[in-house]
Amino acid sequence: MGGCIGMGNDTPSAEFNLLNDPDAAHIVFSSPHVPRLVMVPLEVTHTVFATKQVRDRLRSIVSPFSTTLDYLLHYFATAYKDVYQFDFPPLHDPCAVAYVANKDLFEEQS
Repeated sequence: MGGCIGMGNDTPSAEFNLLNDPDAAHIVFSSPHVPRLVMVPLEVTHTVFATKQVRDRLRSIVSPFSTTLDYLLHYFATAYKDVYQFDFPPLHDPCAVAYVANKDLFEEQS
């Protein structure tokens, strides 16, 4: 997950990950060892949210992992509400993982 096509989330034109580590972004985007690079930008990740139903389902799984994940989602829910006025936090990194697990969930564009 990284980058944006239009509006950024850290500045009007920059996404947090690429803005905060441009050297790493340059290495990834210019690597000759990556035959095909797929970017999952904010425009995608801002369509997938940890809704109340998602969090309720997560809470129904009793484990230290689910408890920690719910705590993190609560933190991000508060932050995204305060900063961006989102009703629910977007699931940025899980979108990238979902693409790797099953790219058929996504529609690719060039």
